[in-house]
Amino acid sequence: MVKSQKVIDVLNTHYNLNLELGSIYAQYAHIADDQFSMPFLAKFIADLSNDKLGVHKNLISEYARKVEIPLHTKFSVDVNFKPANPKELIKHILDTELKVRKHVANMAKVCLEENDFETFSFVKWFVDDGIKDFDDVRTIHDFFENATNNLQVEYAIRKYLKQMKVEEEK
Repeated sequence: MVKSQKVIDVLNTHYNLNLELGSIYAQYAHIADDQFSMPFLAKFIADLSNDKLGVHKNLISEYARKVEIPLHTKFSVDVNFKPANPKELIKHILDTELKVRKHVANMAKVCLEENDFETFSFVKWFVDDGIKDFDDVRTIHDFFENATNNLQVEYAIRKYLKQMKVEEEK
């Protein structure tokens, strides 16, 4: 099926968004570790980065090749957000992931408007993964909301990362 320009544009936008956020989250992981001395928070954020730069990017690239649409890399990264504390950092990531959900919803909407059910079916994976990513970030945010210090948060994140790994291996 020939893809409309609108569908090609939203796929390219999503491709570039993943490259951008993956790069930004990699920087945030360094901030979590270096500035806030929270290695488990850093690992969580680095995993988000790797998800965007790995799985997400690869899925879009493979789909673009399969359906023969061009992908254009057009992104730049300037990490000018300077969080005062780790809670502010994770709140910023939570807000960013909420924007990603809205972007993915728009991507699905465009596919349906263009009657491109093949691409809509492909986009559903990003809808599901976006729900998971947002819930994971919200969980980490909740740890900050409910803890009295960063050591408690680090311990909770460490346990959560172990739980995620066990679930992933199932």
